[in-house]
Amino acid sequence: RGRARRSVAENLSHPEGKVAKLASELCILEDVLELVVATLPGQVVRHAGRGGVEEEIVRERALKAVEWLFATADRARTRHDTATMDSTLHSIRTTAAELPAGGEPATRARLRLLEAQLLVMRADYRGASEAAAEAAGLAESAGLLSTVAAARLAAAWIWNFSGTGIVTEFERICDLAVEAMHRAGGVSGEIEARQIKNNIPFAAGRLDEFVATSLDLLAQARSIGDGPRVAAILERLAAVESVRGNIELANRFLEEGEALAAQLGLRNTAIHMMRNRAMNLLRAGDAGGSEVVCRQFLAAAEEAGAVQLHISALRFLAYALRVGGDFSEMARVLDSAIAMSEASGERWNRAEILGLRSRAALELGDLGAAEAYIQRAIEATREEDITGISEVQGHLGLLRAAQGRDADAEAALRRSHDVVASTGYEWMVADAAVNLAQFLAQRGRFAEARAIVDDWEPKVHTIGWRGWNPTFRAIRELIGGGVAHSET
Repeated sequence: RGRARRSVAENLSHPEGKVAKLASELCILEDVLELVVATLPGQVVRHAGRGGVEEEIVRERALKAVEWLFATADRARTRHDTATMDSTLHSIRTTAAELPAGGEPATRARLRLLEAQLLVMRADYRGASEAAAEAAGLAESAGLLSTVAAARLAAAWIWNFSGTGIVTEFERICDLAVEAMHRAGGVSGEIEARQIKNNIPFAAGRLDEFVATSLDLLAQARSIGDGPRVAAILERLAAVESVRGNIELANRFLEEGEALAAQLGLRNTAIHMMRNRAMNLLRAGDAGGSEVVCRQFLAAAEEAGAVQLHISALRFLAYALRVGGDFSEMARVLDSAIAMSEASGERWNRAEILGLRSRAALELGDLGAAEAYIQRAIEATREEDITGISEVQGHLGLLRAAQGRDADAEAALRRSHDVVASTGYEWMVADAAVNLAQFLAQRGRFAEARAIVDDWEPKVHTIGWRGWNPTFRAIRELIGGGVAHSET
């Protein structure tokens, strides 16, 4: 230890700030290590004074250890490292419980905030909501502006993934987070809060607004050197530009985001990027390749303990399995996704996975189960989520067609199209149009079906989307056969 101290002292005079910072952290780390080595966790202060260790010295070092552990937990949160967050939280509780300050509102507020953040990472939104509200209240009474702000930010994420009320309530929660971050001087947090709020135009289909706001936030994040926020915004831009059909631009955002995530060790963001890769393959017509990447996405999310991403991975794997025609596996995957979604309280994927489960049941010939799942999907659809509405209505239309309820089928298929038609969601509009064209062709309404195919087939080919090629061929065969039959 003496050699380590002398080495630190020598390096403190080094002109590079990094070395000085490293040395300072090493001193704090040494305090933490001595604390751990000297006694068992939870007994540090109780046994202070034994073995020649001065009580005040131990207390001082314990306080330093707690601060260091809080900083460690915050870094782990940025990396979405749940294991480190969990163990660090346990260490803070154990050490702080033996200190006079351990029961003060300030310490309890910070502890509750950590618990809320960890619960968000684990997608336990019911518990997270309670913890975040308590943390905000304790922090307000202790005058901890930064902790209040972080708790408000956690509340915004919780609503984003699990909220079911009107969208104005979500807007209010986001505004509280923005305001709290501004008061606390948390520029990075304010950018993050505005990014969460930007999901409102995203859900409503106002994609020009979403992209403009995202680019503005991206510039702000770059200006303050906030690499994790830059990577997160790039991921969202890549996803949105992809569904808008701007493939080259989407790939530029994706590649930059992937490189930054790898450089900074941002595991959670890197996993998000895998989802984008999987969907790009599916849209290009490579269902097998998409399934492979989806399974990698699923394994990475499971290993990271990222429950929200785990559910998303199961959902996107189901898309690939549907196109690949493996409906039994699709049903099994979706059963797992539904169970996880309901256990966590998340709503981000709920309507879509229930709709997909109805589709799997339909393809497997179980119309009773298909009806039960589609009703649950309709109930789970969030009013402001137009892509969720479009997707569920598409499944509903196909089910009604299989039931022989043609008028209801057409109404659902047209709603699936119309709800996204005036937005920039080109992928969703095209998918709904193709479903409608196939239905019309199957009912002998060839002129209407041909008009849709003639409009959309060249468009999607220009973009580079080949996934509908088999459907386009089937529709044209129906039209050709129908015309030939009428001529004879």
